[in-house]
Amino acid sequence: MAKTTDDTQEKGIINSLNRGLTILEILLEESPMSITTMGKRLGINKSSAYRLLNTLEKKGFVEQNPETFKYSLGLRFLIFAQQVNDNVDLSAIAKPYLKDLSAITRETVHLAVMYGSKAMIIAQETGLELISIVTKIGDIEPFYCSAVGKAILAFLSPDEQDKIIDSLEMVKLTPNTIVDKVCLHSELKKVVNDGYAIDDEEFHLGVRCLSVPILNHIGKSVASLGISGPISRICMDRIQDYTSAMKDIAMQISEKLGFERPDKKK
Repeated sequence: MAKTTDDTQEKGIINSLNRGLTILEILLEESPMSITTMGKRLGINKSSAYRLLNTLEKKGFVEQNPETFKYSLGLRFLIFAQQVNDNVDLSAIAKPYLKDLSAITRETVHLAVMYGSKAMIIAQETGLELISIVTKIGDIEPFYCSAVGKAILAFLSPDEQDKIIDSLEMVKLTPNTIVDKVCLHSELKKVVNDGYAIDDEEFHLGVRCLSVPILNHIGKSVASLGISGPISRICMDRIQDYTSAMKDIAMQISEKLGFERPDKKK
């Protein structure tokens, strides 16, 4: 259980900062929570609790439900937590699997994670074909028109998904780019149903990309595994072959992160 402010009487502690961090610990264990309840947990009055929560809300670490007025952890906290989680050797865990997938498909393979409202490449394996798509670690790709982005976005919670989509500035990069948010929602439903995402010349003309989600121990998408290649090689009649191999390898990575396959659950 998270300690309240009264539980901590150490020297050198900045009380307001300590209380703010304690709020995050409390909401991590129990949310949503009202201002009154939070004040009682912290051992402070309601107005002081409000000022702390309001500060955290302005920074995006907590958010208030406009109907119940109760507070929960905000997207900024989740992004920070995501970044920490992604950096716990995810690329090292995935690297041998990227090599395996590249050997199977002969195309460039990459691993992406959520980076704010975009996807960021954190590992890649260049394809074996003479002419291959090149990606670099640190490359940023939009959520709405990249396969790796859509594979992550589709498997987030509805609240997270809506918040990100609402914040997107959707620019038409090619004739195939989706720039309508209603159409994007429909596309993401298809991704969930199919189990993979496709970028059909939506980000770059002449390039087709496929991606599948990587799930953590609670079944939430924390990354995506993708392949990219010219449309002449990644043709529509071979997509099932590609995605079948991708799903199998993504599942192996997910299991390394603690995810349990439905068919293995008792």
